[in-house]
Amino acid sequence: MPSESDILNLVRSQPGLKGREIASQLKADKAEVSSMLRKLQNRGLTRQDNAYRWFVVEKSAPTSTQAQQAPKQLTKLGRLCRYYLECLSLDDEAGVRIFARSEYALDYVELPEVPGIVTDQPVTAFPGVDNLFHRLRSDRERKMPYIGYPVRLKKHRAASGWEGFFLEPVFLFGFNDEALRPGQMPVLSEDTPAINFAVIKSLAIGNDAFVMEEAAKLAEELGLGEPDAPDFDEVAERLIQIREEWDWKEPINPRQLSSGEPLSKLDAEGIYNRCIVFGCERSPYTKGLEQELAKLQEASEDRYRSTALGMWLERKVEWQQAPPAEVITAFCESGLEEGPVQVAPDLDECPQRPGGLGRHATARRNI
Repeated sequence: MPSESDILNLVRSQPGLKGREIASQLKADKAEVSSMLRKLQNRGLTRQDNAYRWFVVEKSAPTSTQAQQAPKQLTKLGRLCRYYLECLSLDDEAGVRIFARSEYALDYVELPEVPGIVTDQPVTAFPGVDNLFHRLRSDRERKMPYIGYPVRLKKHRAASGWEGFFLEPVFLFGFNDEALRPGQMPVLSEDTPAINFAVIKSLAIGNDAFVMEEAAKLAEELGLGEPDAPDFDEVAERLIQIREEWDWKEPINPRQLSSGEPLSKLDAEGIYNRCIVFGCERSPYTKGLEQELAKLQEASEDRYRSTALGMWLERKVEWQQAPPAEVITAFCESGLEEGPVQVAPDLDECPQRPGGLGRHATARRNI
């Protein structure tokens, strides 16, 4: 087992190494190295950036609390991004929630381990998963399988008087497109996991637009948008550190799940160190869209003023009357309208109203 000095000397000589690289060079167990790095971080000797790279903290280096930044005012682009975040929150159906209990078959299977973390055992090797996948194949709603970990138990009271519990997975891991094809082995996607908006909505304070911003901020803090995907055990560890106020009910460790009463028997709200496989509809939006919008919202005017986007925001695009020979047909999901309209040469789509990103007017040319 390496000493603290060994780790400090290595990180000082090669700044920016990740935990697994440090463990590899020191020929040590990654879990032990990560534990020592955290202890050094708590003593102010090391730090980690959003990409999970480690650095030695020099005494002369200013800390983040020493520099106070004035709050930024929203630019035109910032206001537009906030508008779309609000649209996204209106169209999103509150994230993923599954009934924790059922008089019939449960809509999920609780797994004894997180697939791909401890072993490479296929998810269908666990009891009950084959039957769940068979139900998903025959489901008319064409739901796709997902892995959820850890899992929050949420109590709900409906206006009708019904009371019960929902499961809200914190992270969602998708499968490849062939997962439900008969005869194909379901394989987990190599994409980074997505954050479940339902959990953010349950635990964050604010309106729906704030929930989307909080989800984007959390994804950035966890490094989920980095080109080099971080190890998930480090992601889980960081989540606990930066969201200590969340209602954690069990110690979170993706390498060793908790046992005991199944989720369907529990009645205390909170986040449990459990893993489930379930089915839900695939989101119609680009993965990470809310994170991209949140980043654009922070962009200064100098960064985009001279771009095509900046010119469009400043209305510097030259508009021209459509030639009489062209018939412009504007159609949208809610109905069909015809008539001459003014169009921009390269802008065939534009937002219609704050009803959602999925509902917009489109101009189509018929020559």
